[in-house]
Amino acid sequence: RRSMAAAFVGAEVLVNEGAGWGSCGVGRVMWQQADEGKQRLIVVGPAETVLASADLPDKAVRFTLSAGTVLRVLPMDSAEWALSFSSTDDAAQVWEDVNMLYGAADGSAPPGSPMFGIGDDSFVLPAEMPNPTTDEGLEQLEAVLQLLHGMTHDDPARASLVETMASSEAFGTGGALAHATGGRPTDFMGTLTAAYAEHEARIEVAAASRASRGGSLLLPAVEDCGASGGNTGDGGGCAGSGAAAAKGEAEGNWERDLAADLEAASGRFGRIAKLLLTLEEGSLLRRVLRDDAAPFLFGALEYEARVGRCHLETRHVNTSFRAYVTDPGRFKMPVPISSHDTVSLIHASHRIALLLDSVVPIAAGLAESGVSDTLASALTATSRQVVLRLQDDSAFLRDIFGCLRSAHAHALDGGGLPARPPPDSP
Repeated sequence: RRSMAAAFVGAEVLVNEGAGWGSCGVGRVMWQQADEGKQRLIVVGPAETVLASADLPDKAVRFTLSAGTVLRVLPMDSAEWALSFSSTDDAAQVWEDVNMLYGAADGSAPPGSPMFGIGDDSFVLPAEMPNPTTDEGLEQLEAVLQLLHGMTHDDPARASLVETMASSEAFGTGGALAHATGGRPTDFMGTLTAAYAEHEARIEVAAASRASRGGSLLLPAVEDCGASGGNTGDGGGCAGSGAAAAKGEAEGNWERDLAADLEAASGRFGRIAKLLLTLEEGSLLRRVLRDDAAPFLFGALEYEARVGRCHLETRHVNTSFRAYVTDPGRFKMPVPISSHDTVSLIHASHRIALLLDSVVPIAAGLAESGVSDTLASALTATSRQVVLRLQDDSAFLRDIFGCLRSAHAHALDGGGLPARPPPDSP
């Protein structure tokens, strides 16, 4: 871990308490040792007055670098503040220090990790959620979720976008959206799930193409030499080893670029899944745990769990989350439950338990985010709803007590307990 680079860099402190930006003065930016594992960013003005300070890393403090010379910080004591530097080099020094601190807070989180809300651009919160079916929209979605993490829960702009993500209303229009969803109207989370499914389909196609070509992906841009009328002189033309080597090199480069793009997209989906969970919004948590969105949530987190930590894959500690929740033998229902809503709640409680027991402990950044407390509360609330619904389900109670009476009577007759009927899996 290197020492902090910024030392006596000059900056103007700007504060926005809601009525617009105002200057608090010009001072020197310095770092001081604070509590264990933290550094204090402090701006000292004339007569050694403290113009601004923050103990970092702090997940409640978010940073963006605007125009190369303005480091914006929000929120801090319910106010947004910024450091305006005289040069991009001075701003870059402090920005690099901030990135290093947040990255060092969790060895699995690289500088600029969205788990800490750091971005490398000025990004204005949009009025509507970006379309996640395009690469640009997916990148914007990650940036939006980072900004939402830095806003209070009662902020109207945050509440509006969270409502859009949790809503069941149809989301967006356009060719990319229609292609990803098969032309079916769907809500935001369904659209995101469709985009993730399409991404996984591209991975499967690339893997199949590579396998069919002995480990090399098909390159449509590489022309056959005979079709191009290549030179057939002393060098042997296109049949020569030079042309074959060039083609092989081009194929290898194209394959590496494709693999890098797919890997980057997988990482972005994984970070988005973590950001959605750590927003700590009950309505959004309920939506992402539904049957249609669960494949995206657990699939994206599988990638994060595999790349974020080193652990031994065993029967009890593994990253096969989707296989676990989609196993038809996982949900046994010997006594039918007619209410679809009740069954959905039971499935949701099972998925929350899986997140708590198997995903959070090994997915990078989740254990440190505090999301475990949110999930534990959600599990308690969901389980209580299940019990309340079942106690009002007269048909379920009649069937289950009828089975118990029948089993008891059969046992009294000396026949032992009857054989259990085959489970009916919802």
